[in-house]
Amino acid sequence: METKQCEEITEMVCLESDLQDGQMKEVEVDRHKILLVRNKGEFAAVGGLCTHYGAPLIKGALVGDRVRCPFHGACFNTKTGDIEEFPGLDSLPTFKVKVEGGKVYVTTDKTKLNKRVKKMSGRVPGVSHTVVLIGGGPASLQCAETLRQNDYGGRIIMVTKDEQLPLDKTKLSKAMNIEIEKVLLRQSDFLQHHGIEVWTKKEVKSVDTEAKTLTFKDGTVQHYDQLLISTGGRARPLQCPGAELENVKLLQSYKDATEIHHMSAGNKAVIVGTSFIGVIPNSDFLKRTSVEIDSRNAVVVDKFMKTNIPDVFAAGDVVSFPLPLVGHKRVNIGHWQLAQAHGTT
Repeated sequence: METKQCEEITEMVCLESDLQDGQMKEVEVDRHKILLVRNKGEFAAVGGLCTHYGAPLIKGALVGDRVRCPFHGACFNTKTGDIEEFPGLDSLPTFKVKVEGGKVYVTTDKTKLNKRVKKMSGRVPGVSHTVVLIGGGPASLQCAETLRQNDYGGRIIMVTKDEQLPLDKTKLSKAMNIEIEKVLLRQSDFLQHHGIEVWTKKEVKSVDTEAKTLTFKDGTVQHYDQLLISTGGRARPLQCPGAELENVKLLQSYKDATEIHHMSAGNKAVIVGTSFIGVIPNSDFLKRTSVEIDSRNAVVVDKFMKTNIPDVFAAGDVVSFPLPLVGHKRVNIGHWQLAQAHGTT
């Protein structure tokens, strides 16, 4: 084993003949799992664990220069390590590969063995252009990061009625007593470093698309140059006698999860789940605007996530969009992966 500046480590991981084109192999360097891939005679090495929930990519599917996670279908480019399909925020680290004397060597950097954040800019002083993102979910966060990845230097404001920074809410139904730090999608210092403002406990009351202003329930007003509506959906409440009783709860927030955890301790619980069909788009605050809403209360957008109003976009669970897989028929799909994809558009 060869060590360089106490950071880079090079190890022989296999023989050249061990891998044929279109094959992959999990190897270890410095006790870290790495995915080694051979395609068109060339070797490439990336992190071996999906950046979403840590699934071993060796159990996924390799097609050309793309590997798909076996858990939730995230896709990564094996040459660049970039995440190309979601879920997940971060990309894979890439490593140098050298073939010499029929042996394959991989060089790693000990400081870059896990996730890799795509290069992002921050706010540029003096640039007044403002993008406001309504909602604190995956579509909003992905949009904010995509803007910074493409060197947008204006102001980014994400507003959410939630009490916390953007969360991975999919975890709340699996571990209702989970610590808040374990479900945050990004830490506050990360968001601050990249100039992404997050206003919590801030609910939009109305939108004036002509004046380009938002009015919040606390009476404050904020101007925008461009607006993203990504307010998601809410669980459809029970429509039956007793639905208003104290021990009947909807799981929609971190606070809900905590309350349900404490209420259910030592008690019997009944779970009523209606999946995607039980989700209602959160678009009520748009009813007095000219933004087009369909019969299911979803915001109508085109393939670029544009609404019928200039400089107003929408994404995620709240939208009705044309889906190519069904002949561009309009659909409303409440899914995490799709919300992230919308956020990059």
